[in-house]
Amino acid sequence: MIVAAAARSSGVYDALVGLHVLSAVVGFGAVAISGVYGATARRTEGTGSTEGTGSTEGTGSTEGTGSTEAAERSQGPGRTERPEASEETRRYFQSPGRLEWLVLVVPFLGAAALGARPHGSDFGAVWVLSAAAVWLVAAALLLAVVRPAERQIRAAVAAGETGGAGNTSGAGNTDVAPAGRRLMWAAAGCDVLFMVALILMVYQPA
Repeated sequence: MIVAAAARSSGVYDALVGLHVLSAVVGFGAVAISGVYGATARRTEGTGSTEGTGSTEGTGSTEGTGSTEAAERSQGPGRTERPEASEETRRYFQSPGRLEWLVLVVPFLGAAALGARPHGSDFGAVWVLSAAAVWLVAAALLLAVVRPAERQIRAAVAAGETGGAGNTSGAGNTDVAPAGRRLMWAAAGCDVLFMVALILMVYQPA
């Protein structure tokens, strides 16, 4: 009976650890992907519709060249954005990005797994407290920077959709570039914090 109880305890522990790791990988992975699209939004902002800015009426039509020049200026020298990148980014930010919320579940599953550990739990261990501090910083980045930046970009995308397909010059779109920059760097910070937490979990320094 003792062996069976130990086996059940080990099974619960393994299941909780598995859920803890899965939620961390999926949650932080979703944040990382959002950061990539944030960087794309930062680069493609302002490369949408600029119809008529390049027209030289009466001297031969050059309509659309202004759009190309604006795109080239936004990319900087030697950088060319894929034509479909703007549309791909727009489609991404039309989704709510709910998987990122799994980041907030990670420590609770970790605490549950630690409490169910067959060899006993030590919530006062250095690695546990350090991992909790790392998660607090990651959660702060998610709630204070990542999600607000995503909402700002989604609002700009919605404004572009109501203004017509391919239009990124509507009201509010001037904020896409700074929002994309904030999202990119905050997501990168979350990635670094995830790696730190992973190292702490694997090596468990006393």
